[in-house]
Amino acid sequence: MANKRKYEWFVKPLDDFTNQAVTELLLKTGDVDEVLELKDGHSKTHRVLRVDYGVVQLVQRSQKHQPLRFKVFNRQGPDSAAREWKFSENGNGRKKSAKIRDVVNRINLAKKKKK
Repeated sequence: MANKRKYEWFVKPLDDFTNQAVTELLLKTGDVDEVLELKDGHSKTHRVLRVDYGVVQLVQRSQKHQPLRFKVFNRQGPDSAAREWKFSENGNGRKKSAKIRDVVNRINLAKKKKK
């Protein structure tokens, strides 16, 4: 059986409105683990809420309906550095990267044909 990676997830509200909205959501769902100071790979400290990944998805989806400003971090275990998690617009960063590469390749081919 493949060894599945276990990640810890964190949400960092960037303004008071988002902080209030996320806190209320977490109080309703009971999914908040704790508030802590988290260091990233650049030794920068972030005050974050530890949450389940389902809460990360819920907060990200609710951003479409409300002006929420937040960052998401994850890490592989308590001893690893945190890293910022970026959402891709289509839900799959690899597919998006492949589409961008295809467009760049087509542009380069068109330039070569003109020469």
